[in-house]
Amino acid sequence: MIMPRRLAGTALAAFTALALAVGLAGGCARAKSVLRPGVAPETSVFVQFDPLQGNHDINHLVHLYWSGTDPDGDVVAFDWRFVYPGEIPDTVLWHHTVNSDSTFAVYTPTGYSTPTFEVRAIDNSGLVDLSPASQVFAFTNQAPTLTLTPRRLTDTTFASVTLRWSAFDPDGDNGKMRFRVWLNGAANAANPLITDKQVFTIPTGAFLEGGHLLSGARTAFVQPIDDGGQLGALQSTRWYVRSPVPGGDHGRLLLIEDLGRNGSPFEYDSLYTNTASRNLGPNEYSILRLYTTQPFLSPEDMEQTFKLFDAVIWYRGPQAGAGGVSSVIQSNQDAIARYVDGGGRFMLESPEAIDGHGAPGTLSTDFLVKYLACDSLHFAPKPGESDSTAGMTINGGKYLQASAFQEIPGDTVLTMRSTIIQDGLRGFAVRDTHDVLLWARKGNLSYKNAIDIPIGISVPRDRAQPRSGRVVVVTYPLRAAWSVQWPGVPRVLAKIFKQMGLAN
Repeated sequence: MIMPRRLAGTALAAFTALALAVGLAGGCARAKSVLRPGVAPETSVFVQFDPLQGNHDINHLVHLYWSGTDPDGDVVAFDWRFVYPGEIPDTVLWHHTVNSDSTFAVYTPTGYSTPTFEVRAIDNSGLVDLSPASQVFAFTNQAPTLTLTPRRLTDTTFASVTLRWSAFDPDGDNGKMRFRVWLNGAANAANPLITDKQVFTIPTGAFLEGGHLLSGARTAFVQPIDDGGQLGALQSTRWYVRSPVPGGDHGRLLLIEDLGRNGSPFEYDSLYTNTASRNLGPNEYSILRLYTTQPFLSPEDMEQTFKLFDAVIWYRGPQAGAGGVSSVIQSNQDAIARYVDGGGRFMLESPEAIDGHGAPGTLSTDFLVKYLACDSLHFAPKPGESDSTAGMTINGGKYLQASAFQEIPGDTVLTMRSTIIQDGLRGFAVRDTHDVLLWARKGNLSYKNAIDIPIGISVPRDRAQPRSGRVVVVTYPLRAAWSVQWPGVPRVLAKIFKQMGLAN
């Protein structure tokens, strides 16, 4: 049954024939009548149920069809709208379309709504059907559900956290769900962050309490919203958040201790903590120990955390082989790039620091070229093979030499001696030798290098402003060259601190 003024219900069998007519109604050319010029078109709507029989509650995600006829021309478009109880029709906007059907996610925030659907045809003269086809519907909507991946109560982050969840809409489109996210309580629930993703990093500004980034427990809440506007049950997770430095919203230095649980981490840790204590006040730097907590669950996490500090030093000690490559840095190095581009200073002390032929690494070769002012790495012969590798080794008792720091006139060259066998060194093919911090001198690597090889470099992002962004990469664990006979290592690190703006 087709009714031009009110919606006509049809049985499912009749609907099939009517749906075929839909595609013909809008595109059929008609000869214009000279006897009845300027006659407005007529509109009809089709549905898959008979509104005169039984319970007509239908899912809020619904496919509706319509058509129009024009006795003296062609129907070229339609306007449609839903008018909800209590609304004044004159205030409800029409939506324009050239289509003769559409799938709607009808606004049903309480789980049940009874709007009136109206549609009107428009002909090729611009005339509009003055009595649109309409029908009152009763739509239902089931609430969505959400499962939030919890943080452990022992987890610690700075003012950034990445949340992950899965969500399901039993009677709607999962791809059109949205989510309300907020921290701590009802006041923030009234003004939540909104996302359509199921991984979301809460921005640093949301952690402010009284205008400051204070230490303390935080609770994050996530609540799903389905395509019909209905809210599901909210979920929450709680963990501990640290201020950047004691009593402060911004720090000068973040030390990231990534030594693992093996060996004697304190021995390698003390070099950096002692240097920081000598050059900075106790409230100017913080230490993050990755074996206790790993807060970087997204590049946004890493970038937001780094931006709380002027400089970041990430040291990994002598670990090489299976532990030499940092998957955390590998996954998030774009965040390091953005931090440095924004003026941050970043140092990585790690074996296998750069990815190279025959020797996987933490940072990519693209990073090497763009941020470390190198065209490539040096390669060593690979024993037993005709190929070569970027991985190099220095044996105990072999010499390293710190380059003169060009910005300090008259500074002397510092010589050090390796106390361990260290695999995973990288040789940097630098464009400018002024960038070299540490050399493996001729003949001191295990493959008897014929030339001096840079194994530590410091590169400003902008050479015209060397105190701005900077990247330092050292592929030898500095503490492993510190002994009573060779005490130069603390002096070398102090000079690196100065280059990074952390010492006078």
